Amino acid sequence: KVQLEKYNEDVVSKDPVFDQIIEVAEKKTSQKKSPEALISAPVIRGVDTFEHVIYLQKALKNARSRILIISPWIKGNVVNDVFVSDLEDRIKKGVRVDIVYGYKNQLVRNSDEYRGSHKHALQKLYTLMKKYPQKMEIHELDDTHAKIMLFDDVVIKTSFNWLSFKGDPKRTYRFESGTYIEDPSHADDVYTQIVARLPDMKVPEPKIF
Repeated sequence: KVQLEKYNEDVVSKDPVFDQIIEVAEKKTSQKKSPEALISAPVIRGVDTFEHVIYLQKALKNARSRILIISPWIKGNVVNDVFVSDLEDRIKKGVRVDIVYGYKNQLVRNSDEYRGSHKHALQKLYTLMKKYPQKMEIHELDDTHAKIMLFDDVVIKTSFNWLSFKGDPKRTYRFESGTYIEDPSHADDVYTQIVARLPDMKVPEPKIF
């Protein structure tokens, strides 16, 4: 089980597409700031390894309008029955959900793997999407290194694999680092640009589980 968590989790690479989206959004947001807007300045802080799990739980329990998660791999140690139940609860409360995954040239080590993700975890998510097709979408990309979570007005860009690394403090420590930005304009810009780019990056024939 420990080996499953470590498999592919030590790969930390930049994704130029999503990096560019966030950089452009940051520039636009800074340009739009008026003296009045500066009164409520953006909240910016670092995110350490075990804090990621706290923010993921916050999104699953408290998101009011949207959740977008980009993670190269999706695995059952994170996407379990509790995760899916919490996600469904958000959807029932009107939250829009987008899950983005896909890593190129991934070796398959057993029959329960698809491009490095667990088929049974993907099955849970696709079953939920089929149940709520207007509120949830899964985007299988040809290749992404990005690890981003956006919920409501919060954007976290990080090295932490949101949907494949459990981040359990009881296990061997592994350094992960991210940046938390809470700002409505920034989150809106990042969300809008990512959603607009996703169709161009999706695989031609995504596999539906």
